[in-house]
Amino acid sequence: MNEVVSDIGAQLNQFFSYDLPHKVVRIAKSDHVIWKKRLADMLAGKESLRAGELASHRECRLGKFYYGPDAAMYRKSPDFAKLEAPHVEVHKWGIEAVKRYNNSDVAGALEAVEKVEEASKDVIRLLDNLAKTPLKFEDTPSF
Repeated sequence: MNEVVSDIGAQLNQFFSYDLPHKVVRIAKSDHVIWKKRLADMLAGKESLRAGELASHRECRLGKFYYGPDAAMYRKSPDFAKLEAPHVEVHKWGIEAVKRYNNSDVAGALEAVEKVEEASKDVIRLLDNLAKTPLKFEDTPSF
């Protein structure tokens, strides 16, 4: 898994240089999956995380996109409107999982990660739906 994540990271860096439709949505989805893997690595004792180092739902790449000007082309989509609540939950429970794990509450951390996973399913589904949104050329943001 670590090799796969490393490969994905390298591919994402290449992906940033291309001007593709829905690029930021696809990158946000990849970031989301990598973030969940970090939580899993923490539970497996492979990674140390501190709650303070984890971004809030407004500070991660998806949050910056969601609340920023590049999201204008998606704002009328019902899927876009539905994305905020589960995205907030993913961060809330992810940070809670780290706090609980670091306080030696492994059972509590596992419960919090389960809540991350529940909300994550909605985030992924909604991002997939947004990536299918037809765009006009003038809608494509410049990065």
